[in-house]
Amino acid sequence: MWRPVPDHEEGGRKGQSHNVAGVMRSLWACVLAAIVLFAAGSDQREAVAAEREESKAVAISEEEIRTANGKGTPEAPFQLKPVDCADHLLMGSTASGVYEIYPFSILPTCARCSCSEPVRVWCDMETDGGGWTVFMARQRQTPQVNFNRSWTEYRAGFGDATGEFWLGNELLHRITSNRKYSLRVDFTLESQGQQFAEWEEFRLDDERNKYKINLKDHLPWSTANTNCLTYMNNRYFTTYDRDYDYHVGNCAATIGGGWWVNNCRYMHLTGVYEQGLNTSCTSTRVRVSRAQMKIRPAICTEALRRISVDSRQCGTCA
Repeated sequence: MWRPVPDHEEGGRKGQSHNVAGVMRSLWACVLAAIVLFAAGSDQREAVAAEREESKAVAISEEEIRTANGKGTPEAPFQLKPVDCADHLLMGSTASGVYEIYPFSILPTCARCSCSEPVRVWCDMETDGGGWTVFMARQRQTPQVNFNRSWTEYRAGFGDATGEFWLGNELLHRITSNRKYSLRVDFTLESQGQQFAEWEEFRLDDERNKYKINLKDHLPWSTANTNCLTYMNNRYFTTYDRDYDYHVGNCAATIGGGWWVNNCRYMHLTGVYEQGLNTSCTSTRVRVSRAQMKIRPAICTEALRRISVDSRQCGTCA
């Protein structure tokens, strides 16, 4: 039989409902807080893990460099191979001399790189902090190296790294295609002493583009009286048997020596040494005791001035 509920019982039930609802709200708040804390903890754990991995990678990189100097035992499964003289400098070498480098090129068909056999080059480790890879050297010696060579000889290179030599256009293209390099030209005139000129960027195109030279920004602290090489920018390489200059005749055949020829009057450092070399924008030849052309990574503090290579990272396509 239905009976009315007294007021005091009704109020008690309402109080119990309110209490239950409050407890449920508190529980849900705790659950949500736990979820938030767990998510934040996951993010923190992921950040810590990433930090540890980064530290581990740096440690491995440092260990590789110590190993390359013979000061440690490698834990990493790859070998550090110097691409240029700047890499040798990073690995602790400070004396100028002949070093072996491993120029590489990217294989587009498999997105991997292909290492060359070791190449002997002269590394200038003293000039302006060192790390310069010399690709042309002229000096007074007996006998003098003949620089009036064919296209094929300039492509492959000739001479000896301990004296007069040309590194080779193909290697120079390979080296400058994978990092950004600066160019420095040093020459010592018998009458005016040592001079130099620098350009911020230097790159050599491939043979299909006739080893065209790409120069950018002659640097203001250069001491040479001329920045004449700038006029060779975007010029093709010319030899006595390949005429790609902007002259009616063949300047390389006339003057002797392969070069990025604009006309027969501008700078030409591969001419006949005994007759003097043209270091300016005139046809005047001067007696040069020594001349070098050299390259170094344009950003010397850049971390990617070296590359670690092995059969997985650098080789033929699988």
